[in-house]
Amino acid sequence: MKTWRTRIAIFALALAVRLIALQLWPTNADTLRYDQSEYLSLGYHLAHFHTLSFGEPHKFAADGHFPGQGPVIPTAARAPLYPAFIAVLWSGPPFSAIRTAQAIMGALSAVLVFEIGAATFGPPVGILAGLAYCLAPLTVQSVAMIISEPLFILLFLTGLRSWISKRYALAGFVFGLAILTRAVLLPFLVVLLVIYAIRRVRGLPAIALVAAAVVLPWTIRNIVVLRQPILVNTEGWGSTLLEGTILVPYGSGSPWSIYSSHPAVRAAIDSTPDESQAEKEMLSSAVARIESNPLQWVIIRARQYPRLYLDTGTSIMQLTRDPRLNLPIKIIFAAGNALLLIAAAIGGWKVRQQAEALPILSVIVYFAVIVFPVWAETRYSLPMTPELLILASVAFCDIMEVSR
Repeated sequence: MKTWRTRIAIFALALAVRLIALQLWPTNADTLRYDQSEYLSLGYHLAHFHTLSFGEPHKFAADGHFPGQGPVIPTAARAPLYPAFIAVLWSGPPFSAIRTAQAIMGALSAVLVFEIGAATFGPPVGILAGLAYCLAPLTVQSVAMIISEPLFILLFLTGLRSWISKRYALAGFVFGLAILTRAVLLPFLVVLLVIYAIRRVRGLPAIALVAAAVVLPWTIRNIVVLRQPILVNTEGWGSTLLEGTILVPYGSGSPWSIYSSHPAVRAAIDSTPDESQAEKEMLSSAVARIESNPLQWVIIRARQYPRLYLDTGTSIMQLTRDPRLNLPIKIIFAAGNALLLIAAAIGGWKVRQQAEALPILSVIVYFAVIVFPVWAETRYSLPMTPELLILASVAFCDIMEVSR
């Protein structure tokens, strides 16, 4: 009974905070650019034409339109599940429905953080981590945007909870759905098999095989319809690798404006008819730049990598609109980020030899490593946030126990 009360309390708090966020960060058709407009365009054409399409030839980094000007050309630019989620809700531009659904997803994710923490390290850790996730700024703001992270994190945490509960087939099924939402999880299936080969952890081959089976029909669709062996999607592989070779000084403004104006990126965009071809050109350009000076690339990545963890509070600055508050906000967010990472490192070190900690530790290491070669932005740290909060809660609970 107490557990259910805790779940309900965490869900209610997380939902309330996220519904407030929807009011603080409104969305309308005029403010939607890049990723958000692309997802809406894909969702619109999936709802009306029953195929994943932008409804017109689509250049890399161009805004999506709904409807497009035609023809309706099938694509695999993005993973299909989030556009499918939008398509289900489409009865006119479904901004409110999408964002409300994502607020509910965020609240359910908070409950899953509690359950994972409690099942792995005990109820106090679960409660503290769940409450922290309710209030974590980036997780809160993300539900107000038309982006795939809220759905991805809910699915991923469901899979992680199932893995911890030894429901391996269910974990694999949900991980497969997560991959069809954001393909960044696809290489994790190989990681699971490597862990199994080294440590013989039960259930990992089943998780990987079931997840691959869930993804396979979409891969077959891409082979049959597009005549290309695309596992999930084309967009985001070559471009992020190329952008990861470009140094953007801290404090120079939006990294994307610098990336998009770089000669190598512009050449790939201007010389190709669509995002799929542009991705291929960017991949070739990225490989050539890395091969020409691998040490410089490593140095650039090392200098840029902290962006993954540095939430500077830009979203809050948008609300205050008072330049005098910008520096205090940056200091507060930087201190919060540092405290989280230090506490998570302490917690991770404490539980490093516990078998039950393997799922959480492997996930953090995977997402931390997979992002290193490519353009890193704070949003890409969202899948790590629940696990970092759980490990940080381990450290804080241990401190509280010692101090008694």
